[in-house]
Amino acid sequence: MKEYISSFDLAAAISEIKEECIGAIINNVYQIDSIFILKLRTQKKRNLNLLIEPARRFHLTDYKRAKPKFPAKFCMTLRKYLRRKTIIKLEQYKFDRVLVLTAGWKHENTETGEIEYSEKNTLIAELFTRGILTLLNEANKVIIASDYKTMRDRRIIPNREYQYAPVRGINLYDFNSEEIYNLAQDTKKNIINFLAKDLGLGGTYGEEILLRIDIDKNLITNELSLEKIDEICDILNKFIKKIETNQTDPIIYLKNGEQFDIQPFKLISYKEFESVKKDNYNLALDEYFSPQERLEIIEDKIDKKETLISKQERVIESQKQAIENLAENSKKYKKFGDLIYQYMNIIQEIINSFEMARNKGYDWDEIQEQIDQAKKQKKIPSVKYIEKIDPKNGIVYLIFDSELIEIDYTISVHENAEKHYQRSKKSRKKVEGAKNALRKSIEKLETVKREKEIISEHPKKMIKKRTKNWYEKYHWFFSSDGFLVIAGRDLKTNEILFRKYLDNNDLFIHADFRGSPVAIIKADGKEIPKNTIEEAAQFTVIYSSAWDSKYLSADAYWVEPDQVSQSPPSGQYLPKGSFMIRGNKNFVKNLPLKMTISLIEEGKYLIPTTKPISVITEKNSDYILLKPGSQKRSEIAKRIKEIFLHREDNEDKINEIKNIPLDEIIRLIPGKSEIEEK
Repeated sequence: MKEYISSFDLAAAISEIKEECIGAIINNVYQIDSIFILKLRTQKKRNLNLLIEPARRFHLTDYKRAKPKFPAKFCMTLRKYLRRKTIIKLEQYKFDRVLVLTAGWKHENTETGEIEYSEKNTLIAELFTRGILTLLNEANKVIIASDYKTMRDRRIIPNREYQYAPVRGINLYDFNSEEIYNLAQDTKKNIINFLAKDLGLGGTYGEEILLRIDIDKNLITNELSLEKIDEICDILNKFIKKIETNQTDPIIYLKNGEQFDIQPFKLISYKEFESVKKDNYNLALDEYFSPQERLEIIEDKIDKKETLISKQERVIESQKQAIENLAENSKKYKKFGDLIYQYMNIIQEIINSFEMARNKGYDWDEIQEQIDQAKKQKKIPSVKYIEKIDPKNGIVYLIFDSELIEIDYTISVHENAEKHYQRSKKSRKKVEGAKNALRKSIEKLETVKREKEIISEHPKKMIKKRTKNWYEKYHWFFSSDGFLVIAGRDLKTNEILFRKYLDNNDLFIHADFRGSPVAIIKADGKEIPKNTIEEAAQFTVIYSSAWDSKYLSADAYWVEPDQVSQSPPSGQYLPKGSFMIRGNKNFVKNLPLKMTISLIEEGKYLIPTTKPISVITEKNSDYILLKPGSQKRSEIAKRIKEIFLHREDNEDKINEIKNIPLDEIIRLIPGKSEIEEK
């Protein structure tokens, strides 16, 4: 399976998007592990996501990726130098697998009126093995690189002038048959090795060319005639012309039903394989490579789970040993307490003798000498139990029944016994705590094992970003009669709706107080029924200030488009965001402030949408009911997603719900809310 793009792939990908990318603004830069995404806004107001993965690939991407909460230092540096700048250059360096992107601040020369660029930076992505992403300043010196290296022929280190890696093969943008003929005469390699390595075409294109000119791949290169060299050059020139004029034929090749290669041209050498044609080479590359990320992520997740399992197993073994030690300590200290009572007279005698000796002025060295003499003379029976004295801590160590027992000679025998009983009790309590911790560790281990099984058996598929409908910029829903209702999110979108989307035969709706969105029912050439008007009126008050005020109900009105104006009568003032209504208002009263959130299917996506309670019927009963409350929108959104996941048992649907961005649900919720049971 193809694991990285070739020089031909890079050339085709750049050529296809170059015209649109030049002049585009870099809105942001993201780093997801080894993948970098430049978010562009083109001059045609299109949003593009440019993906660069050093050592592997370059293309546009439509796939969703989870972005880290805290960008890496390297990513932050790229943002510092590239964000908001305009792309000036996007090209391939000498037909090698090297991408060159230059951006700068765009401004107009006040004297000449010409467009100029300042503070230019160049981003170079090397797409060969151990590829590096390097950012340069205007002096062509390295600002930062994804990896710093000192190599035989160049060094990539900060503040040093950047040098390109030696080109492997020939520059197909600038070559001739005489150059290739001279190279061929100087080698005794077979022709396939010459084309693949010396010319840098790779094995696939080397074999393709030989098939097209009908030459045995084992032929010695210096035996090639100039005519055959000309044929090779003609084929290469045709490939390059197709790339430069965007006349490629994107195609994904399949082996046993699985993707194994992607090419910008149809290849004779692949004629026996199944193939799928694509319209766009960048998106074909995206479709080919991006799903592989999920497999890599799955493998990485499995590795991490296995590491966690090993770690947890070690923790469990350690906890079991700790429980065993604590249980032994509990028994040991109880035995010590029992032995102290068993030998209490002897212990008391020893404590008393220490006290008498100290009162007579003996120091501890002298006391130790007397003990040693008494042991030799065997005149005092109790001294045989004394093992050693620790005067600094007030401790004497005695041996009873082969057990070394610590005795504090500054306290009574009973207090010493109680001290050991307390230690026994404390160890026993710790055993219970340790057993609880062990149970939790075992549960955690089982959870991690289950998670590993789930990842292995049910991998979450990567999906492409959904192309949103134009009306999703606003609050929206479809009425029970199928009419689109849209409402503004703020003063600015209220004005946009009024100026851009309010057409003849539509209806304008507003709550009967300040702090209301502008809502429009799109007639689409049809008569708007009463049901739709009532539903749209309720929808309007839901997104009004009435929700935050926790009203139970509110009123709204509707008028025809020609009754609405933003121009006040002469001599009067109309506040920003306000509208002048002429003629009679048609009121809809006592509208309940309750709303529902449900999921609608659009292709392979599930889209969260809101509807007034009046739209809900038995046919669409899978919804969540909201009313004004005290919980934050983010908390409610998380709970809504959990409920939908809990209700679903279809694996594909569960995956679709998981892929719904939480922000899409948050945007639907008017303010602080609570979920009401059906």
